[in-house]
Amino acid sequence: MTFSNKAISSAADFDGLKMRVPEIKTYLELWETLGARPTRLAWGEVFLGLKTGVVEAAEGPVSAAYAAKFHEAAPFVVRTDHILTATHILVGEAFYQSLSPELQQVVTDAAKQATQWAREQAQKETEDMISKMAAEGAQVSEIELGPVREKAVAAVTRMEDAGAWSKGLWQSVQDLAD
Repeated sequence: MTFSNKAISSAADFDGLKMRVPEIKTYLELWETLGARPTRLAWGEVFLGLKTGVVEAAEGPVSAAYAAKFHEAAPFVVRTDHILTATHILVGEAFYQSLSPELQQVVTDAAKQATQWAREQAQKETEDMISKMAAEGAQVSEIELGPVREKAVAAVTRMEDAGAWSKGLWQSVQDLAD
């Protein structure tokens, strides 16, 4: 989610936006690529920073941002969905191979059901938080994400060249979604 003190209705609205982002190279690179002016500000100072204009926008996980009341300081809430949490279950290969084919199937099916449940719960939580923010006066909107993604892809080569990601990692992840 992105929280702003002015409406964001297109990818162009990020141009020049003074935005609080965590001091993580990939975050900084992403928001710079989108045209924002990343500003470092501790999480605990974001509400006051938004309220006073030290920053014009911030991003963050919906539940943490709701708890911090970002939507009260920056009432324009935009679903940018720029970070998705992956839920997965890991089982050691040696253990898995020691199971009978029937038990391997039970473990695989249970893992699929559990991760599907976790995704559904995360989506429900997001929708609940969005509803609460809207009920408390936030103007919740969505923007066309295609142009945002197209702009963001420019950062991929730079991140791979800088060694932040291995070459081809981004494309491999994209291929998983296909």
